[in-house]
Amino acid sequence: MGAGRRFNLIRELGSGAFGTVYLAEMESLGGFKKEVALKLLRPEVGDRSDAGRRLRDEARLLGRLRHRHIVQVDDLVRVDGRWAVVMEHVPGADLEAILQATHKAEEDVPPLAAVEIVRAMALALDSAYTGVTAQGEPLRVVHRDIKPSNVRLSEQGEIKVLDFGIARAEFEEREAKTGRVRYGSVGYMSPERLLGEPETAAGDVYALGVVLYELLLGETFGRVKLAPDQQQNQLRLAQARLRVKLGEGSAAEAAEPVVQLISETLAYDVGDRPTAADVAERLRELTRRIPGEDVHGFAARFVPRVAQLLGDESHPVDGTLSEEAFTTSQADAMATFIAQRGSSDEFAATDVRAPSLAALVDDGATTAISDGLIASGALEPERPEWDEPAPSGGRGVVAAIAVAVALLVALVGYALIKPAPSDTQPPGELVPPGPAMITAPPEPTPPPVEAPSDAPAVADAPPEDLPADPPVASPPAEAPPSETPTPSATSKVDPPKAPPPEDDGSAAPDTPPVNPDAPRLRAVKVTVNGASKVRARCGDRDASGASSALVRDLPAGTCVVTATIDGADYTASLMVDQPKGVTCAVEGDTLACR
Repeated sequence: MGAGRRFNLIRELGSGAFGTVYLAEMESLGGFKKEVALKLLRPEVGDRSDAGRRLRDEARLLGRLRHRHIVQVDDLVRVDGRWAVVMEHVPGADLEAILQATHKAEEDVPPLAAVEIVRAMALALDSAYTGVTAQGEPLRVVHRDIKPSNVRLSEQGEIKVLDFGIARAEFEEREAKTGRVRYGSVGYMSPERLLGEPETAAGDVYALGVVLYELLLGETFGRVKLAPDQQQNQLRLAQARLRVKLGEGSAAEAAEPVVQLISETLAYDVGDRPTAADVAERLRELTRRIPGEDVHGFAARFVPRVAQLLGDESHPVDGTLSEEAFTTSQADAMATFIAQRGSSDEFAATDVRAPSLAALVDDGATTAISDGLIASGALEPERPEWDEPAPSGGRGVVAAIAVAVALLVALVGYALIKPAPSDTQPPGELVPPGPAMITAPPEPTPPPVEAPSDAPAVADAPPEDLPADPPVASPPAEAPPSETPTPSATSKVDPPKAPPPEDDGSAAPDTPPVNPDAPRLRAVKVTVNGASKVRARCGDRDASGASSALVRDLPAGTCVVTATIDGADYTASLMVDQPKGVTCAVEGDTLACR
C-alpha cells in the first residue's frame, strides 16, 4: 500500500490503557476505499515503549500469517505521529461477549457450533505454528493468550483468532524481548507456564481445551491446580460436569469422545497433550456425530442479539487521520533503528513489563507473570520508568535521526579532546546512547609507587588473583609492626580479613541435609500474604522474591520459608512431596503455611 492514505473514522470499537481500535474507511490517493479496523496507540505511549514494540511486532507477525481463521493485517503505518495497525474489520462479537449474552438469555451455545468454533481455532494455531517464512524458516508461533475474548465470530459464521501481541515466534524482525516474563490470562494458562517452564505450542492446546469446556458448559474451568493430584481431582470434576451436560442434550452420543478429547488437552504433562492439528482432526470427526444447530445457524441467529443483550459499547466518532509519508532515507533509517533496538541487549534487558495491546477492548485482562509468579492481577496503565516521552507531532523520526547524528559528532569530538568526566550527564531524549556512548574506555591505571595500606582491592580480593607488585624506585614507607606487610613479587602474605557482612536477612535459611534418594520435584511456589520479601530454601535449591518465591527442581522434603512482613522477620518449615502452590500467613506471632 502506498503512502498518503486517509483514514476517515466511523466508530470507536474499543479502548484500553495503551490504545484505541476504530472502524475506519481507508481511502487511497487513487480513490480506492475499504472498511478497516485501525489499531492506534495513544499519544502518550512512546514509540520505544513496550506497547509500541509489541504493536509493531504483532503487525509484522500477522503480515506473515495467511489463514482464513486468523485476522489479516494490511499494513503498519504512522498517523498523527503515532504507530497504527491497519487490519481486517471483523464485525460481530467475541466469544466472551457471546458467553455472557447466552447466560443472560438463559441459552447455551449449541454443542455442534462449539465444536466447530474450537476446530477453527485449532486450525489457525496449527497454521501459525507450522507456517514458514518466504525464506523457508519456520515461524513456530505460540499465541500465549488464547481465550474467548481473543476469538471473534461474525454474523456470517466467520471465526477469527485475534491479538498476537504477546505471541512468541522464531523470526528476526521482532523488537520486544520477553525473557523470563510470562504474559497471559491465568485462567487459560497451563501448569508448565505457571511454573515458569519453557513455553511451547502445548500451552496453546491447553487453552483450546479450556475454551471448549467453557463453550459447552457455559462456566469457567478455573485456574489450574499446580499439584498433580489436585489437578487430577479438578479434571475429574470437570469430566463429571461435562458428562451430565452433554448427556442431557443432542450431543449425548458423542459425549464420551468429547470428554476424552478435553481431558487430553488439559493433561498436566506436556507430552500427554495432542497437537493443534490432532485436535482439529478429531473435532472434524466429532462434527459428523453431533446433530443440531451449526456455527453458521447459531451466528446468524444469536450474534445480532449480543449487542441488544449486553449493550453496544462502541460509539460514533468523526475525524480523519492522514498517513505520514516517509522518504526512502527516512524509512531506511527507521528500519535500522528498529533492528538495532531489537537486537540490543540493553533494550531486551529493560523489557520486563507487559503493557501490550493484548486487551485493547478488554482492559486489564492480561496478566504478567515473572518466573511463573503472578506479578499483578491487572496491568497498570502507567508507562514504565525507562520509557521515553512520546515524540510530539509527526517529526519523531526526523528528530531521532538528528539526535543520532549529533551524538556521533559529539563522540568524535570527545575522542579528540578527552574532557574530564562530569558528575552529571543529560539523559537522551529519543535515542539514548548505549553504555559505550556514555563514557570512553578508561585508560590503564599506571602502577602505583606505593600500595596504600587501606586499598580495598587488596583487602577484598584473594591474594592469588592479584598481579605481583612491580619493583619500585624507592623503598616503601615503614609500616607499624602490627600492620600487614605489602605483598611483593617474591612473597605472598594473606590480606587482612574483611569484617563479616551485616545480616540483612538475605542469608539462606538452614535446612536439613538433602536425602540423595529423594525424588526431584518440578517446582513449588510459596506466596506469603503481606510480605515485602520472601525466601524459600528447599534442600539444595532456593529462591526469593517480593511477595512470593518459585523454587524449581527441588528435592522432596523440608522447605524453610523466611519472610519480612511490616519490618518483622518470620520463619516457617513445611514438607513438600509434590509440585504445589503454598500460601503462608501470619497467625498470632507465627508464620503458618498451607
